[in-house]
Amino acid sequence: MCFNSCGRVPKNDQVVIRAGKSVVTGEYLDQVIEIAKTSYPKNITDHQLQQLRKKVITELMEEVLIIERARELGLLVSKDELDLAITNIRKDYPEKTFETMLLEQAIPYHLWKERLQKQLLIEKTIEQDLQKNISVSQADIDAFYQRYPKQSIAPLADHPLKNEAYKIPENNSGIITFIRKEKIEDTYPRWIKELKERYGLYLSFDKQDRNNNT
Repeated sequence: MCFNSCGRVPKNDQVVIRAGKSVVTGEYLDQVIEIAKTSYPKNITDHQLQQLRKKVITELMEEVLIIERARELGLLVSKDELDLAITNIRKDYPEKTFETMLLEQAIPYHLWKERLQKQLLIEKTIEQDLQKNISVSQADIDAFYQRYPKQSIAPLADHPLKNEAYKIPENNSGIITFIRKEKIEDTYPRWIKELKERYGLYLSFDKQDRNNNT
């Protein structure tokens, strides 16, 4: 299985998505779908499975573009970074229940670890290539207050900062974080489009998948 930049792909492992030198193979796609299925009931319908497959393919199309961008930027996730992330995740599980959870969901540890590493690399690439170019001005903060007057902030209020402690002087830190996240979400589709134009996106699925993703 191969997701990141690969020199060679085994002859019996068809490439189904390619952006530049980064590829997703059919085997890897099937494995990711199996992981995604763990969040569905065991009696998943054919329609649900078809929609799930379409969703995973769309996500992997975006991922392979970002992974290729990471390759071009020379970004990597070190062993120490990966080990720290794994340690932090394990903290949320009582002793040995993490391994039990993976076994119950039939998720191979090496595949879970690989997916985590890819996610960390994607987050690093977004931060390096997208988030760093996003700034928040005083005009943005003023516009936020026009949308969400400070008087509306309360535990039960429909307000993006309703769970934050609101004190005078105004808590602009939380507001800046919220606005930056909004801007990233707004910019992300255009960024993905630019990556697609930069690297190209090769797809090779069966007829049904091509129809679902065109």
